[in-house]
Amino acid sequence: MGAGYVFTKESRPTLRDRAVQQIKRAILSGKLKSGSRLIEQELSEKMGMSRFPVREAFASLECEGLVTIEPYKGAFISIPDSTEIVETYEIRELLEAHALSLAMRGDVAGIAARLSAIISAMDAATEPSREDFLRNDFEFHETLCQLSGNSVLYRTWLTLSTKIQILLNEELHVESMSQMCRNHQRLCTLIASGDVAAASGELRAHLQRGKASLLSLRRNKGDREG
Repeated sequence: MGAGYVFTKESRPTLRDRAVQQIKRAILSGKLKSGSRLIEQELSEKMGMSRFPVREAFASLECEGLVTIEPYKGAFISIPDSTEIVETYEIRELLEAHALSLAMRGDVAGIAARLSAIISAMDAATEPSREDFLRNDFEFHETLCQLSGNSVLYRTWLTLSTKIQILLNEELHVESMSQMCRNHQRLCTLIASGDVAAASGELRAHLQRGKASLLSLRRNKGDREG
């Protein structure tokens, strides 16, 4: 160990850190909707703290792209625009399709079994368990990237994790939980068959459907706002 390096004790989470964690969790779980206004006083009362750390949390979340602060108007949950949707799904398609092809070089039956277990958890979720459903949906795609065995690919995918969770939540405004489960099950069946080309094609189609649904939703919202 280098003698010249100075180690410091980890500090306890500040009120701002707590506020960031709670607001971020509420955004990613869909409890706070895209475009909705964040009211300092209301949130500070719910979290049992003053308005100052809440205001600091808004600034931190703006840096992460989760919140937009508009002068003289306040803070709002960021709404992914069309460009962000397209670019995120393009990168997801490249990474996840390659991850799938790498993963299917190994134990196909084992991969299908792991993914099928996640789908079962998704299928068990109902409307009150929206947060559980979203967590399992995210886990399905994360597991697929993990099973690729390519650590750089997996870490690269994780850099998109916040955007992916936001967009998965948006997809639930367009497609039902049951339909999303069927889509994942169809992909899992093709993986179990060992047909790499068919499974890869289904994964790409799955992601392209999600992208198209979100772009349609964004256009419709834009029309209403206009």
